[in-house]
Amino acid sequence: MSQMLLNGLIRVFKKLNPDEGRNLAHQITSSMNDSLLKQQQGWRCPDDARLLLGNLATKLTPIPSILALPWQAYHAAQLGVELDSSSVLEAILATVPKEYVVDMTHYPKSFIAPHAGSLLSYMGSMICDAEEEIWVVNPYWSSEGVKRLHQSFAGRPIKIRRAIVVTARDLERDHLKGFEAFTRLLEGFGVEVMRYEPNVLSDSAAPLLHAKVTIADRKRAYIGSANLSENGLTRSIEMGVGLHGGVVAGITEWFNAILHFCDPI
Repeated sequence: MSQMLLNGLIRVFKKLNPDEGRNLAHQITSSMNDSLLKQQQGWRCPDDARLLLGNLATKLTPIPSILALPWQAYHAAQLGVELDSSSVLEAILATVPKEYVVDMTHYPKSFIAPHAGSLLSYMGSMICDAEEEIWVVNPYWSSEGVKRLHQSFAGRPIKIRRAIVVTARDLERDHLKGFEAFTRLLEGFGVEVMRYEPNVLSDSAAPLLHAKVTIADRKRAYIGSANLSENGLTRSIEMGVGLHGGVVAGITEWFNAILHFCDPI
């Protein structure tokens, strides 16, 4: 049912210009969210939205599982990407210390399940499989972590042309060395690396960069807790998710919005 509803919404959004689409997605989502928060019964789609949605409006119900569908449909329609509501989550990823992996049945060797090293393997495959560019937000780095990442390539080349990287401002010495190792690794494959830092705020302080996000070709993404460091990729207790499909378009828009407030280095 969710996939049929999603496809129907995409067809509606394809008929609208970007401003009309944003207004419709905002109106539907806000109305359903208010209804859920207030635990209202007998929710009815707003009149303006009903005129655009037609019979599809009767199929909308304010339940958490479809709350994100209007925005997913908007991004899929405006950016021309395919979106399957049943396959947005590609992998659940984890890092755990080797000492914790005594009985591997606790960490099933399934790509969709968390197991020791799955995060490192996924990051390596995402970078090697990308064909155009990667976008990275990462605050902390280490040379050894970059070495581990390189090892996860398993001899595969990197095909991308460009990497856009947002780091913490004024990296400390060891983290700067790690980022420089990452830059050398990519440049060795002919990749142009562009580094950005968050702008200083009006109080003369820079915002704390804490997000860890990697996007490949605007089609796949990693969001999680792990830095590109040895601890984050091999020793710490970390968790994240790998995503693909139209939902990545929304993550890409977030990246673009953040990049607007960053300085090139």
